[in-house]
Amino acid sequence: MATDITALLIVDKNDSRGTLPDQNLHYMLKLDEGHDRPVWVWVHNSDGELEPKRLSPLVPEAPETMLEDGLLLLIAEGMRDEGLRAALNDRRNGPNRLYDLNLPNGGDFGKLRAGIPESIAPLTVRLVRLPGCSIKAEEAEALSIDVVSF
Repeated sequence: MATDITALLIVDKNDSRGTLPDQNLHYMLKLDEGHDRPVWVWVHNSDGELEPKRLSPLVPEAPETMLEDGLLLLIAEGMRDEGLRAALNDRRNGPNRLYDLNLPNGGDFGKLRAGIPESIAPLTVRLVRLPGCSIKAEEAEALSIDVVSF
């Protein structure tokens, strides 16, 4: 099966208020659009507590929510949002234990997506767009995410 990494979400701590649980926050997700459906995969976690291979990849609900769904994975796992983790765990499917937001009878991810701007406010988030990326730079910029395109 082809692998086509088209984007990276890179997150650094930017929290002068002391509201984040980890003082050395740094995470990275990659978007692989080379399969029959796109998938966000956890790549790096600097706190040493989570093994990247143990984190479930996430299949976005739709092309229009691809960026926001990657951010949901980041918030759930990186910022250890237990409510969001529980919602995503209900969406696990298949032998690869994917978080699949396309499963029927899903939760209301629209409400969860609405909280993204507040959740990522204390972070420095960068979207690196590689050739073939389906995420538009304007989508990221609307969420105050720095964009680098190649």
